[in-house]
Amino acid sequence: MKGTVLNVFHMAFQTSSDTGCPLKHCSLLDTGSSLHVFNNLSRFESFRKAPRGDYVLAGSAKVPILGYGKVTMRVDLDNGKKRIFRLHDVAYCPEFVTNIVSYDLLEERGFRWDTKTGQLVRSDDSPVCQIRKKGRYRILEDLTEVEAAFPAIKVPKCRRSARTPRPKSVGSGILWHLRMGHVGPQVLRQLGDKSLGVQLKGPATHKCTACAGAKIHRIISRRKPDQKPTQPFAKVHLDWTPFEKTVDGFVRAMFLTCELTGMMFVYFCKSYTTNVSLANLKDFQAILKTRYSLRMRTIRSDGELAGVRKVSRWCGQEGIKFESSPPNTQDQNGRAEHAGAVIIMKARSMRISAKLPHDLWVDMVNTAVYLHNRTPKAELNWESPYERFYSWLADNHEISGRRKPQLAHLKAYGCKAYAMTGDAQLKKK
Repeated sequence: MKGTVLNVFHMAFQTSSDTGCPLKHCSLLDTGSSLHVFNNLSRFESFRKAPRGDYVLAGSAKVPILGYGKVTMRVDLDNGKKRIFRLHDVAYCPEFVTNIVSYDLLEERGFRWDTKTGQLVRSDDSPVCQIRKKGRYRILEDLTEVEAAFPAIKVPKCRRSARTPRPKSVGSGILWHLRMGHVGPQVLRQLGDKSLGVQLKGPATHKCTACAGAKIHRIISRRKPDQKPTQPFAKVHLDWTPFEKTVDGFVRAMFLTCELTGMMFVYFCKSYTTNVSLANLKDFQAILKTRYSLRMRTIRSDGELAGVRKVSRWCGQEGIKFESSPPNTQDQNGRAEHAGAVIIMKARSMRISAKLPHDLWVDMVNTAVYLHNRTPKAELNWESPYERFYSWLADNHEISGRRKPQLAHLKAYGCKAYAMTGDAQLKKK
């Protein structure tokens, strides 16, 4: 039992079929009621079904309560204007032929009836609305004339069925961010225009700690060096790529890339030991000195040779600075890593096109490096590493010869070829 309504007037609890009651569309201020009671379902907001057994005791009769909700009234001010006055936890009793506003509940919320001015006022005596007199009753709202002029508002609201289109779903930016699987703010801004049933409430921004944890990643420093080399192979980028063991015993390739010209040399290793890599470096340094009057001054690697005593001793003797990227950060050795990946991709493409076995990877990688050095590059202003390298030699070391690569001798890798035998060379029949 939610409350007891005293029988202060004999017409308040007639059946709803008696539509001739003059108080049917009025809201009475009742000092004896312990809850608000309204009889028109169309006036309820946030309606919820009442628990089984809830009723209002009216005299000796028990009037069942079918539900509860919010009701918005339009009450009169002293200047003739209207204002909104909302009631909460209002009981729905269709058998009541009038609406009852509990003065006891209003007092609990800080309102009181000023009998001198005939107004409902707050605790600070500020007026809320006028309390009208209709017969012997005090009225907060009278919609009799409105209901008579607009009978269509008596039509009850239709309940939504399975065929009724879904209304727009209202949500804040963070709610739609979660609904859409943690999308970004730019997607949220376009969601309402590019989708149906979306109504974004508030700004399309969000702060999601889950996104911050899920999308965290390392930030690799890619700042350009303060000093750039002015001679070919003054700074060399070093990298290794492993392969399956060939018949000749080679297990990986060692790439040396010039930072200035992009020229690349390759060595094939039969083991992963430091001695083999150091021997290749010594051989390459000798070639640069003997053939081109050049020398390595800086070696950049991913850390495989860093801290090795033999390598450090040799670099000290040659005056070479050894630069190593941080542990597990091969990205900072990007030039060598990228160049090696390009060579491997080129060699794999030639092998697949020529339908040759994988055991011939040494010849394929060697050919790929040869072609890479003679291929124009956008970062070199569409010059090839070969042209950039030999142009520098011609301008600075007075070495004559062609600067652009000669490609007339090239054949498609994997095309038919015939070996000349010894008898053919001697022109024996």
